Amino acid sequence: PTPAQVKASSLLAASEIPLSPEFAALGEQLWDIVLTNGFDPQTSRFGALFVMDLQTGEAFTFGEEFAFSGTSINKISILADLYRVLDAPPDTRTATDIANTMICSENVATNRLLSDVGGGSEYDGAEAVTDFLTLLGMERTFLTAPYTVTTSGTPPPPPRPIRVPTTEADQEKASPDPSNQITVDEIGWLLGSIYECGYGEGGPLMEQFPEQFEPRECRQLLHVMSSNNVDALLKAGVPADTRVAHKHGWIPDTHGNAAVFFTPGGDYVITMMLFQPVWLNFEESLPVIAEVSRTVYNYFNPDAPQDVVREGFIPEAPTCNFAGTPLIADLQQFDWDQ
Repeated sequence: PTPAQVKASSLLAASEIPLSPEFAALGEQLWDIVLTNGFDPQTSRFGALFVMDLQTGEAFTFGEEFAFSGTSINKISILADLYRVLDAPPDTRTATDIANTMICSENVATNRLLSDVGGGSEYDGAEAVTDFLTLLGMERTFLTAPYTVTTSGTPPPPPRPIRVPTTEADQEKASPDPSNQITVDEIGWLLGSIYECGYGEGGPLMEQFPEQFEPRECRQLLHVMSSNNVDALLKAGVPADTRVAHKHGWIPDTHGNAAVFFTPGGDYVITMMLFQPVWLNFEESLPVIAEVSRTVYNYFNPDAPQDVVREGFIPEAPTCNFAGTPLIADLQQFDWDQ
């Protein structure tokens, strides 16, 4: 049998945070769910998970040693660094690009945000995001090139060779994108830090970047992610009216989701990635991700558990543009406070 690999995570914590027996048992239960569904790290088809209790700071993980393609999940890093450099609420164009990036995963809008971060250069913006993550204490998550935009014809060559960092993660097993990689624990801690900035007492973001983040900005970041209308993946494991600030991402061989959950029994973070070489079917990945989410929700809400996973849905949206919507007005309010 595959040995359990669940371990405590204190990546950005000021000191090690031991797991309570109950929280550790949750980790073992989730490990069994992933393993039982055929995602075994001793094979080529496997998964990784991070869960954090935002009340206590306890966190556990498994599979954190593997680098995955960052997919659109790494757009969380871009948005965090954008808010770091903004010194005023975003203008209309930037607010619209934020919404189109985080909800529709529109790569053209994403690259404009990278250009904003990089002083006019998408490539400099990607490197700036990587520098931001490194300063925060995340050395296995990076972005060194803009997102691919599908156009007719041959795209122009990059202005310089694209850097391919070497990290301490296993950068082979999940065939990660050479220029866009994440680990579940680092993205999970980033989300936890954004939550602490917006709703807590400061946390790693504000400690590492004093005077560059405000609680208002962190709340707005989570607000736009809460408007994500993909109802499958982690969100399908909780009641439909639950506020879930999340970013989805998938490519043919990798499916993932990273989210902050706001629930009556407590708030928490889940980051989950599943990988199968060449092609991973949604019919095999979505139920596992949703069942993990349901199990965590029931741990925090034992008096009102979610009995079954909801069917969920992925909207069909050939075009996406949030220009002129109430969400854009929300992002431009200086005193927005939800």
